[in-house]
Amino acid sequence: MNYLSEFARDYSDVTDAPRSFRHFMSQIELSRYEQDKEVFGLHVNKNGSWELQSWKRGTEKVQTYSLPKPAKTKGIYYSPFQRTKQKLYVQRIGDVVQKTGTNHIYAIDLKKKTVRLMDLPLQLTEEDEVLAIYQNRVLYRKMTNDAKTRVYLKDNTTSTRLKFLEVEDAWETRVINEGAVVGMTENMTETKVKWSTYDLRTKQFTQHRYDLPKRDANEVQRHTSTIIENNLVYSFIETKKNGVSVIVLDPQTEEVRYEGTIKYNTPKSDLQLNEMTIN
Repeated sequence: MNYLSEFARDYSDVTDAPRSFRHFMSQIELSRYEQDKEVFGLHVNKNGSWELQSWKRGTEKVQTYSLPKPAKTKGIYYSPFQRTKQKLYVQRIGDVVQKTGTNHIYAIDLKKKTVRLMDLPLQLTEEDEVLAIYQNRVLYRKMTNDAKTRVYLKDNTTSTRLKFLEVEDAWETRVINEGAVVGMTENMTETKVKWSTYDLRTKQFTQHRYDLPKRDANEVQRHTSTIIENNLVYSFIETKKNGVSVIVLDPQTEEVRYEGTIKYNTPKSDLQLNEMTIN
């Protein structure tokens, strides 16, 4: 992060995008979503119509979708949460939440440039958050009255509680392979990276672990983090002496895709690493 971008308050992480897309993403009331290196921005106009733009990282290509006001919309806060080959799924968020009895989300057809209601096999409440959709299966999270998290898999006939996805130290949940698999990272330790995957196709839950290389006992650890982004697990450890060690893993096979170190130019460097990606 350089001083100029900090001064300009540009936190959109699209500095390499065409100027028109950067301008669109600078709007205040805008929802941002990224999957498979494609960045989406969704804005609700005053008349209720939707404006959606997308940009593929590493290219100059920007797609614009002007969509009429969808049925049963109320409020201005809507957020994309999953992309498939042809569709982008959107749910309502913010101060105007899903009302009790709501049983739909919104599906944007990226090829036909249309938006429609999509019925779900459950009644959403204010405490429900849809995590992933695969065919007729919906994975969603519910917050109970006693502030406990519950995760359920629901289809047209059955509802199953998935206790193994209710991990207290879970860091974040991300869709993998267009939503067919859900990945969930856990708090990273000094010796290992831990995450889990749940396959909505086979209903198989797998816990993963990668043991980190041993480090010099004199190294002062400053920060650790693990994220799932673009179908990969990114882990980094920042130390005061050696900079940032980066490991990129396949979330399902645990294969190492990349391993390296970002060195500091000077001993007093203060590197702020916000996001990682490999081509």
